[in-house]
Formats: sequence, structure tokens, C-alpha cells
Amino acid sequence: MKFEDYKNQLPWLKNTLQDHAKVTNLRYDPSKSTIHIHVRCNGREFDLSHLECKIMYSQTYHEPQLLLRIWKLSQIEGITCVEPWFPKELDHALPMPNWFRFGLDTVSTTSTDESAAWYSIHACDTANIVGDRPIFQPTYLSRWASVFLFDWFQNLD
Repeated sequence: MKFEDYKNQLPWLKNTLQDHAKVTNLRYDPSKSTIHIHVRCNGREFDLSHLECKIMYSQTYHEPQLLLRIWKLSQIEGITCVEPWFPKELDHALPMPNWFRFGLDTVSTTSTDESAAWYSIHACDTANIVGDRPIFQPTYLSRWASVFLFDWFQNLD
């Protein structure tokens, strides 16, 4: 996917995510071409608070990229706190599609941000999964979101 196509299709994704029942917070930054969301999930077994997702463009793969952090509830001296959690086996903590390839990486999400730990859903097979024929380019981000976000969100209950 060309960056220009990604950038042009991103407002559609923002509007669609904004109306999604699982999305509790959304920040869209057109100048950085990113969408940052908090997603409600059912994590009673692990006391999860929410998922934090960032959608950005991968200059390496020329694809949308999904970054993920898990926020967990904890008790510190009787006070409920929310803290990041990085389980070794992510797919045991969250229902993940078996074809998701992810790794825990230190990622700088913009040129001015300090690096932070994120799970990154690897984009190497994205074109094969979503379909990259020229006829699909006008709806590429819509199809990517359907596969990488909306189908997955349904399983977070």
C-alpha cells in the first residue's frame, strides 16, 4: 500500500473506529498519520483494564501496522492502579488469531517519541492476507481493518 493511499483512507478508519462499541478512547493525528485507541476487553481471568492499540504506517513493509499494549489492573497498598503488562505468551492472555505473528519490540512510534515497549503485529504477510490486487487499493485499509481489527475485536468478549 502506498503511503498516500494509507493517508487518504485513514479518516474513514477513524470514523469507523469512533463508532465501534469496543473503542473507549480514540486519538487521530493526521499530521503523523496515526490512530491511537483504547479497546475494552473481557479480561476477568487476568484483571485486564484495556488494550491500547496504535495504527501507523510501516515504511519497511509499506503496510498499515498494528501496535498493541495490554493494561492490567493491580492493587498497590489497597489502591487500584493500571499498569502495562507484557505476558510471555500473549495468545494465552488474549484471544489472538493463530495467523497473527507478533513480537515484543521497543518501538519509536514517531520521530520525536522516545522508544517504548509494544507488541507489534508483524506486517510481512499483510498483502497476502488482505489482497493487494490493484482493484482492491481504494478499499485496502477497510479490508485491513476488517481482518486485523474488527474480526479480532469480536473475540475479546
